[in-house]
Amino acid sequence: MGSVFRIISVEEDKEGIWIVKLKLTGEENGELRQLVERGRLEMSSTIPRIALPKLLISMGNYKGAEGFFLSALKDPSILADPKMSSIIHNDLGLIYEKIGNPEKSVEHYQTAVNIVEERGSADDQLLLAPTYSNLGSYHLGRKAYDTAISFYSRAMDITVKSPKQCLTTAANAAVYISNIGTAHLLQEHYSEALDHLSSALQIQELCLPPNHPSYAINYTNIAQVYSGLGEKEKQIEYLNKALAIQLQSLPAGHLDFSNTFKNLALALAVSSGDRLEEALGYAKIAYEIRLQHLPPNHPEVRDCRWTISLLDGLNRKERTITLY
Repeated sequence: MGSVFRIISVEEDKEGIWIVKLKLTGEENGELRQLVERGRLEMSSTIPRIALPKLLISMGNYKGAEGFFLSALKDPSILADPKMSSIIHNDLGLIYEKIGNPEKSVEHYQTAVNIVEERGSADDQLLLAPTYSNLGSYHLGRKAYDTAISFYSRAMDITVKSPKQCLTTAANAAVYISNIGTAHLLQEHYSEALDHLSSALQIQELCLPPNHPSYAINYTNIAQVYSGLGEKEKQIEYLNKALAIQLQSLPAGHLDFSNTFKNLALALAVSSGDRLEEALGYAKIAYEIRLQHLPPNHPEVRDCRWTISLLDGLNRKERTITLY
């Protein structure tokens, strides 16, 4: 009793039985125990019937989570429950966003909003915050920055005005502030971006354990700010911070690793010193991870192939110059 296990994988066999592979961790791993306690707090606020697919999403097993949610939406009792059905549609939207189907993603987000607005109680209004944030990310991907910031701000406004204030709502507010910072980053408003990202980081430090995966997202965005400012070594420093958090908190092969490895590859390629071979190695790791989750013709997979080709060419050219 009370033992802490790291989840290695969650898979469904041909007979519909879920197989969870676990690894026992040492009692001395204090930071991992902090992360586990935080996970317990987050999962305790999750409706038990959808706890498993939410866990699958956090592990990057989007296919398994999608199947579970689609099956759940065939249950009349779930369809009759506005809170449950809204959460499921929001999470399906998130899944489709992750696997590169934005049209299907926004359709589910809008359905989630409609359910709360038409059938939800006053207590259900807080459910709109994560969906508004996700809609912000949808518009961010289409470079509609003002619309994105408007949705992020609505999400933050709902959260900070909620009477149900706790560590989870504070952590969510940090996410929405960070998202606003990302919108400024993509517009190359680096000062505003760094202000928002730094504010989000300060809130996270008050309410999250030091190895929570949310830090990795913020570190990655701060790294991109320093990239825009031309401070490549600071960029690499923050990308390595993000990678260290991911290695502690995410299962091997998680899709989020691919973005970090790819960003590290590009940062190392243009940094001072002979680091092209190291950069090429990271780009190949990113490519292999994306192939585990996405089809070969997916834009993000093609982007990785292009990066590998570019770095391989630069590496060959440098070796040729060195020989002569």
